[in-house]
Amino acid sequence: MSQREIETLRGVARGMPNAVIARHMFVTEDTVKSHLRSVFQKLGAHDRAHAVALGYRHGYLDVSFEPPLPQAATPDQVAELMMPPPRPKPPKPAESEACQRCAAVIAVLADGQGDKGLSRRIVNAIRAVKEQEELKEWRKWNGSESDEN
Repeated sequence: MSQREIETLRGVARGMPNAVIARHMFVTEDTVKSHLRSVFQKLGAHDRAHAVALGYRHGYLDVSFEPPLPQAATPDQVAELMMPPPRPKPPKPAESEACQRCAAVIAVLADGQGDKGLSRRIVNAIRAVKEQEELKEWRKWNGSESDEN
């Protein structure tokens, strides 16, 4: 067996999941799985426990060998390794210069220097337009550009 296969088998003997073995060996989890398939085939093992038992029997593992382990992963760290990375938040649409001017006009109207009903209608209209723009941007970012209007 190769040195990497033996190293993988030692990780299994310590009870490490594939993700943790991969992190300690600086390889992908798929590489660990490949090493394990090779170990199972070479030892004639049916599962992880059987591979460890055969590893001791054939001398690949021994009780006296206990190399220093890197800091053991906590269950939370293992769970984090197995979670897919979070998707980034969609970008916020940039406010146009015209939108900024409208906001300034609304601020003046909202301060009581104009028709309160008019300012409320303007604010509601701009909010509705902005929500539609954000929805379009979100759909574009999310990959579902079909509008359902």
